[in-house]
Amino acid sequence: MTLSFSSDRNKFRSRIFRKAWLFLVIVVFLLGLFFRCANLDRKIFWVDEVATATRISGFTRQEIVEQLADKGVVNTGDLQRYQELSPEKDLGDTIKALTKSPEHAPLYFLLARFWRELFGSSVTATRSLSIIFSLLAFPCLYWLCLELFKSPAVGWMAIALFSVSPFYIAYAQEARPYSLWTVTILLSNVALLRAIRLNNRNSWLFYAVTSILGFYTSLFSFLIAFGQGLYAIILGNFRYTKTVRNYAIALTLALLAFSPWLVVIAQNWQALQENTDWMREPVDFLFTASIFVATILLIFGDLPLANSLETLKIVEFLIILSVAISGFYFIFIKLRSSPKFKLILGFLAIVIFFFFVPRSISKFPSLIKSAYLEPGATIGIVTALGLLVLSTFSIYFISVKSTKPIYLFILTQTFCLPGILVLKDILIKGQTSGAPRYLLSFQLGILLAVAYLLANKIQGIDFQQQQIGKITVIMLIFLGIVSGILNLDKSPIYQKSRNFHNPPIAAILNASPNPSLFVDSRQTMDILSLSQNLEEKVKIQILSTPEKIPQMLEECEKVFLFNPSKTLRSALPVRGAQSQLTNEKSLQIEQVYKPNLLIPTETVLSLWSVKKLGDRCQAVASQTSQKTHLSH
Repeated sequence: MTLSFSSDRNKFRSRIFRKAWLFLVIVVFLLGLFFRCANLDRKIFWVDEVATATRISGFTRQEIVEQLADKGVVNTGDLQRYQELSPEKDLGDTIKALTKSPEHAPLYFLLARFWRELFGSSVTATRSLSIIFSLLAFPCLYWLCLELFKSPAVGWMAIALFSVSPFYIAYAQEARPYSLWTVTILLSNVALLRAIRLNNRNSWLFYAVTSILGFYTSLFSFLIAFGQGLYAIILGNFRYTKTVRNYAIALTLALLAFSPWLVVIAQNWQALQENTDWMREPVDFLFTASIFVATILLIFGDLPLANSLETLKIVEFLIILSVAISGFYFIFIKLRSSPKFKLILGFLAIVIFFFFVPRSISKFPSLIKSAYLEPGATIGIVTALGLLVLSTFSIYFISVKSTKPIYLFILTQTFCLPGILVLKDILIKGQTSGAPRYLLSFQLGILLAVAYLLANKIQGIDFQQQQIGKITVIMLIFLGIVSGILNLDKSPIYQKSRNFHNPPIAAILNASPNPSLFVDSRQTMDILSLSQNLEEKVKIQILSTPEKIPQMLEECEKVFLFNPSKTLRSALPVRGAQSQLTNEKSLQIEQVYKPNLLIPTETVLSLWSVKKLGDRCQAVASQTSQKTHLSH
């Protein structure tokens, strides 16, 4: 009787918990939907989104420059015309514009063209398509969890974490292909697992179709497919099984379907190389490693770490602490249970630790001082450290507690794409792996591992671990909600990159009484981005030869230069110095907005003012100065 009563009470508590958990997931999902839809028109419309708008409107960058450069004064309306659909440009012009940028697969842009024809060319309408794709990711994510883990609990946990993930919220609000790419990654993974399970013609045909969608969404999907093939081969113990054969056939079909765009890439190879030059610019490996680790933090939280220190230095500090903690755990706590495996992990931890320490030890005093002086920094650093430890432990947990098909899938899909990009960057000293938007499969793998860990802890028999798991879930959801609130009316710096400083630059120009802005034609796409924040009164001139600016200045007129080159700045000296261009001592140049740099080689935009001081203007200035002196 007592046992029956106890059993009924446990069933009642379990039923109440399931209902409460389902209610929490629904609330969290609705909050995530709100964060995705809020203030779409107020976020920075950065240069990559400008490229989206202009291409789907049928304009190429070269065409825009030719029509605007050296054509006199234009206003913001003239610039935004190229970002809107017009009767003079049809679908054929859109396809032609897309072929001039073959590094971007065309599916998203063609869908965005049709979407704009239905709902208009406003910023809100353009970005809303990404929200739709972001919502489609939810059922795909749940389906993947059912196929992989055979556990609805893990699926609901992943849904909750995905709902308030600041990283996926940010890219759900951007007019770029990344939300659609997230859907194709999830779908192709579902299709692969389903095809391996069923291993029939229809299931492999479905996988081929999802691979085609992935290829036409992002060229990085080839690395996703490579990781999937690696999974199938290792799962079959490196034997040529029926599964491996069917995978090869499906992949071949997908490549044949993608061959038209491969022809486009071959025909426009030079344009592809020029458009991706930034990927091959050398950066310090420490920067790449810090960005790579920072992407883990962005999955769950996007909190400011400190005001007085560079964020990347803090991330470097976090790498050392998390590796040290992990190394200590594996070597001194878990070593006895599986010596060989733990020795390897411990050795890697020691190597990484000593790689970073010599380069970072001098920064520790300032980091500790900053954390002591800024309470917000202390909270941010502790939170970030906890997220890194949680993510690392989740990968470890799924590696030792799950079955081979599960942990092998997580490891290949999490680390294959970023591993290849990091290796490429090390060999050629590039920075492709430093772009968080290219690491979507990595972030998805971490999220799935954390969801698996927490779901297992909450459903376990150990009461203490159940409570720890529940507290961790609540803290992660709370962190995501706080990050969403903080980002309600602003764009994350890691997402908007070079155009992050558009609002303060525009504020300076809009506050001027009659501003004139000179722009180098090489900055045309950036000025199209800035035009979204500028008022109509700003007079803009785009010049193919900016060295002519001094001759174009009127007496006493103060104009602005948008991100002038070093060559141009050196040719426009401060007042009293000799000008290399005009041989006059009448030019005054001043930087009126100087952005903070994340790294010394970062590409950012700045604003400068230039004033030509003629004799009449100097006399007026002198009289004004004398009157001011007498009044005092």
